[in-house]
Amino acid sequence: MIDESLQVRRILRATRERVWRAWTDPDEISRWWWPQRFHTAYTVDLREGGEFQFRSEDLRDVGVLGITGRFLMIRPPEELHYTWRWLHEERESEVRVIFTDRGEQTEIQIEHLGLGSAEARANHATGWNDCLDRLASLTAGRLSR
Repeated sequence: MIDESLQVRRILRATRERVWRAWTDPDEISRWWWPQRFHTAYTVDLREGGEFQFRSEDLRDVGVLGITGRFLMIRPPEELHYTWRWLHEERESEVRVIFTDRGEQTEIQIEHLGLGSAEARANHATGWNDCLDRLASLTAGRLSR
């Protein structure tokens, strides 16, 4: 049986409140989620039942990249649980993010469930780690607009 889940952990040099804001505010998300060259629009209705959408411009050789989902649980600044669906796919998965206070640092634990295949799991592991690298740079003050 294929393990359709993925767990990623990272410790960031920033307070939990700072990391929460970076994860939930569209202006902040735009600074780290996908590379700036994607020219992505980020919309977030941060309430249980609210939706989010991240949608890039039409990228040469790739097309439009986008994800959409609905918030299932929001516990600021501790936990987010939401659905996840790529714009051009039917499969929906779920993401749970836990933000643990470590003083001046924050541990992020991501659990991405229902990915469907080993290939999807590997691709999402690469994507999550790329995003978290940019988030770490942003919260450490090394990434500008």
